[in-house]
Amino acid sequence: MKTPLRKGIHIILPLLLGLALAQPCWAEEGDDTVVLETVKVTAQKREENVQEVPGSVSVLSGMDLEEARVMDLSRLHEISPNFYYGTTGQGTYTYLGMRGRINNSVDVDPTVTIFVDGVPYDDFYSMDGAMLFDVERVEVLRGPQSTLYGMNSIGGVVNIITRQPGDDPHASVGTEISGGPDRDMSTLVRGAVSGPVVDGVLSMGVAAVRKETRAASSGTTTTTTTPTTAAGPRAASARSGPRWRNSPPGPA
Repeated sequence: MKTPLRKGIHIILPLLLGLALAQPCWAEEGDDTVVLETVKVTAQKREENVQEVPGSVSVLSGMDLEEARVMDLSRLHEISPNFYYGTTGQGTYTYLGMRGRINNSVDVDPTVTIFVDGVPYDDFYSMDGAMLFDVERVEVLRGPQSTLYGMNSIGGVVNIITRQPGDDPHASVGTEISGGPDRDMSTLVRGAVSGPVVDGVLSMGVAAVRKETRAASSGTTTTTTTPTTAAGPRAASARSGPRWRNSPPGPA
């Protein structure tokens, strides 16, 4: 025989459960609707929604790279899962890898290839220190991509798309200075400008970056130690290009 207290508990619990399940429905009826931005990629040689690509793809925008302070290829692996980047002791050869397939200096055919605006960049002896600047996005495609990108992409592809000049003027400039307790210092200066030359027909863009590192060293004598600085590695890159459209602007 059930007591009145137990009967009350059996009645109240279903009511509380029903109210808890109904709350999300009330929230959906509000005006605070969040709409996610569609991410467009060209992983399959055509522009499409990244959610419709039948493969493992990581998309990093230019803003993502700046916020993570990824300024060159050697740091891309820090924000891209399953992507490996390494060099020899003196940085003369670059090793790229995905899903256990890693390039090496004796490979006739690399297993991971980098594309910049559709052009393969496979000089692994000069890749160390390659700068990422004025980039629209980076697509990291994991797994075999040989059907669309050729035989040297059995491990994957890094697809870099630079910012293309458009009809709207664009300019950006930035500088970074950093140092440590040993008086070592690193400076980075970058800038980009683009805009229309002929409205609706021809646009032009120019971008450049320079990075320099100065390492501290010590000159020791019998009486004193004087800190000095020595020039470290330097890297500079520049890029310019037009964008031509065949269809002229229509009448105003």
